[in-house]
Amino acid sequence: MTAEEFIQQYDDAPFELDEGQVVETSELSLQHGFVCANIACRLGNYLQEHQLGRVAINNSWVRTLRSPDSVRGPDVQYMSYDRIPKGKVPGGLLEEVPELVVEVRSASDTWKKMLNKSSEYLNAGVKIVLILDPDKAAATIFRGEELPQTLHNGDWITLPDLFPGFSVTLAKVFG
Repeated sequence: MTAEEFIQQYDDAPFELDEGQVVETSELSLQHGFVCANIACRLGNYLQEHQLGRVAINNSWVRTLRSPDSVRGPDVQYMSYDRIPKGKVPGGLLEEVPELVVEVRSASDTWKKMLNKSSEYLNAGVKIVLILDPDKAAATIFRGEELPQTLHNGDWITLPDLFPGFSVTLAKVFG
C-alpha cells in the first residue's frame, strides 16, 4: 500500500503504515493524553510567542520511508514556518518532515519499538525525537549522530538548537 492510499483509507483511524503494511497503533490512555496535551501546550505557547512555527497533535501524518512507504502519526510534532509558511495549512500528506517529533510511550510500547521509530524519524530528516515515558517519569532525546540524552523527573527539557530559551521541567510535563 502506498502512503497516499493509506491516507485515503485510514485517515482519522488508529493505524500507521509500516513499509507498506497497515499496523494498529498502541493503546492510548488518559495519562497518555494528558502528557501529549502538556507538552503540546507548552511548545505551542512558546512558538506563538516567538513566531517560529506550528505544533500538531494526534496522528498528523508524516511519511518516513518510500518504496515501500511508511507513514507515522506522531503524538506531537513541530514544523517551522520555513517548512510550512504562515497561512492556511495544506491538506493531505505533506512532503516536508517536522523538525521535532514527540512520542509518548504507552504501556504496550516496547523500547525496541520506540528506538526503531526514533531511528526511522531521524533517517527521514527529523532533527530531534523526544520520547516521553510516563511510567518512568523520564524523557529521552535523540539527535542524528549524537548519543541519546536521558532526563529524569526533576530535570528540565531544553532544546536550544530548535527553541532558544524554551525549558520545562519533566514534573510539569508528567504532572
